[in-house]
Amino acid sequence: MVIVVKLGGTSVGSGEAIRNAAAIVTDIASKSGVIVVVSAMSGVSNGLVNMVETVSKSAEEIDEFISGLRDRHLGAISETVVAQREQITSKIESLLSGLKASLELFHSGDAETHEKYNILAYGEKLSAPILSGAINDITPSSYHFGDDHIICTDTDFKSATPLMAETESALRNMLLPEVEKGIIPVLTGFIGCTPDGRTTTLGRGSSDFVASIVGRAIGAEEIQIWTDVDGIMTAEPRIVPKARLIDTISYAEANELAYFGAKVLHPKTTAPAVQKNIPVRIKNSRNPQCPGTLIIGSVNREPGKPTAITHKKDIILIDIHSTAMFAAYGYLASIFEVFKKFSVSVDMISTTEVSVSMTIDSFYKGMLEPVVEELGKFARVRMMRDKALVCVIGEGLKSSPGLTGTIFSCLGEHGININCISQGALEMNLSFVVNASEADRAVQLLHEKLFE
Repeated sequence: MVIVVKLGGTSVGSGEAIRNAAAIVTDIASKSGVIVVVSAMSGVSNGLVNMVETVSKSAEEIDEFISGLRDRHLGAISETVVAQREQITSKIESLLSGLKASLELFHSGDAETHEKYNILAYGEKLSAPILSGAINDITPSSYHFGDDHIICTDTDFKSATPLMAETESALRNMLLPEVEKGIIPVLTGFIGCTPDGRTTTLGRGSSDFVASIVGRAIGAEEIQIWTDVDGIMTAEPRIVPKARLIDTISYAEANELAYFGAKVLHPKTTAPAVQKNIPVRIKNSRNPQCPGTLIIGSVNREPGKPTAITHKKDIILIDIHSTAMFAAYGYLASIFEVFKKFSVSVDMISTTEVSVSMTIDSFYKGMLEPVVEELGKFARVRMMRDKALVCVIGEGLKSSPGLTGTIFSCLGEHGININCISQGALEMNLSFVVNASEADRAVQLLHEKLFE
């Protein structure tokens, strides 16, 4: 019996947080085998992104950045690690030296393209040995290993796809014998490597995904995602103070919520777990007594009752109109071929006989000019910014004939205009686009109507 524990950035964001995380891990380890997947300390990944995404950095700026990382990580060691303090301090200094050299090479213009992603991987490499040392001070049974050489991936360095056969074999062979000895392995999230050993990253926030991959590979009893909230809520509590904790939710509902804006879970997390039917539990490292949210295969819902409301802001709405679309075959294929050509992903789609509306995440906003130009060769195209996508989600929507009317009447009564509407084939997600400035109010009104 093994539980995979993923600790997010806020769960290891300070010396106090790391001590708390170590106590959580060792408590679980007193009852079952444990494998830990750890994120970078909160804010470190953003700092690394800033160092490689902005204009060229001077030697002084690099030194200042490294000094800040040194102060933060060595400070955490002094607060949390006793027995292995010298050893882990040496490890951190070695990593910081490597990071400094990589940044200097990168900003000299001599680095290869993939070196950027090697730099982004340092956050997890720095946090993992500190957490391992903190666990060892409670129970001398932990060690850190793996870094980027345990998740084998393809060569998409920015958002790599794991090569599952190679990865699962490596995970089973490396981890299970150690867990059987009572060892607690501490692995780095977010990063992997190509078959020839070059560092890759699996996309921002993907440590959840790594934990799920590990859970699938070893046949874990449960995958636990520890973060700074009690679990998945009926809406964003910052916007809806009366939002309630959802105790149990299905894989499908969790996927929809994650993909369409809920930040508690990475959108790819549940896919590996589904394949082995492994429960995923969301827990709060600041409130470990809370049972959290359990994600499982299916949940019996009250007919017509939504599970939650989520939303994504800074969405771009694209309308594509052409009378040539009427009764024509291959037209939609032509549209999506354009998006494929420029590697732009689409969120929501709504169609009529002669038009297609779709939402695009703001991640792609700097890449849409050639897309619009290409589409303009065979259709009229209108691009609208400052939109938001609001989604009402739940398995109960399948048997709710009056829900759509309730939702749109509620918004209409309060003067909120809907730009387009879509409902997925599973009838689990009713999505619509509103102006970004009205998104919070739309969510508040609908939560009051549907949940309160």
